[in-house]
Amino acid sequence: MGKGTHENYIHGLPVDKKIKNPRLNLTFRKTRPINNPTLIESKTVVVNKKTTNDYDVYIGRPSKWGNPFKMMTESDRDSVIEQYRNWIVNQPHLLKDLPELKGKRIACFCKPLPCHGDVLAELADKL
Repeated sequence: MGKGTHENYIHGLPVDKKIKNPRLNLTFRKTRPINNPTLIESKTVVVNKKTTNDYDVYIGRPSKWGNPFKMMTESDRDSVIEQYRNWIVNQPHLLKDLPELKGKRIACFCKPLPCHGDVLAELADKL
């Protein structure tokens, strides 16, 4: 078959070099330049630490990001989150460190319920 046929392409990309090995089947391709590359920023996501180990930063109580305000009952949740919001904006050492969270998967035990992590994600994504 001639140049440009399916033998020269894998998954629609031109094959530049193929290495045959009984244990490996590796294909190396040259990268193509992107004409107008754009950087897509990831949103900061809050995940539940009980259900996943796939996170970047733990934001629960023993961490510097932990919520110092405790809920006595579930009905306190919104109030405690609001107290955290008012508190953290007056913590210059934490505001300075917010870029650590931007675009990351941050973990707390509250999710999927409303959580102080939502406040942190919102603030980090505004940077």
